[in-house]
Amino acid sequence: MTNPASSSLAAILVACAVLLPIPAGAADGEVLINQAAVNAGGITPGDGPGFPVTISQRGKYKLSGILAVPTGVDGIDVTVEDVTIDFNGFTIRSAPAGAAKIGISAFGARLTVMNGTVLGFGEEESSLTQHSPSLRTCGFSMVVKWESSSEMMPAF
Repeated sequence: MTNPASSSLAAILVACAVLLPIPAGAADGEVLINQAAVNAGGITPGDGPGFPVTISQRGKYKLSGILAVPTGVDGIDVTVEDVTIDFNGFTIRSAPAGAAKIGISAFGARLTVMNGTVLGFGEEESSLTQHSPSLRTCGFSMVVKWESSSEMMPAF
């Protein structure tokens, strides 16, 4: 005879396993990022709830919605090499305009950003700070501040 308490416990454990928050993955292995995922945290190891999103693992990431970054913080901090961020036509924006620091701050080499816009960030009017000279962009609208130079240049 089955113990009713054991059956209930098993059902609860199965439900918890199914409902645990894990980063959403696209069919092609990309990690999906949206406002709900940012608020939950855990997009990569060391990523806490809210902004900035910390990308600490190599790989491909794709926005699945607009990201509204609040006052005084960065949008995305990339701390490793070999990262691709596909904005999928979406925008990372400061909310309110000019109040957030930097849209994307990248400390690793070989960062690729594409298909979107970083808009309205306030720190030195830069939308992306790249601490290494290997940024590639495609179909992307932003201003890049190169750490090795004070010169501002458009990225295409």
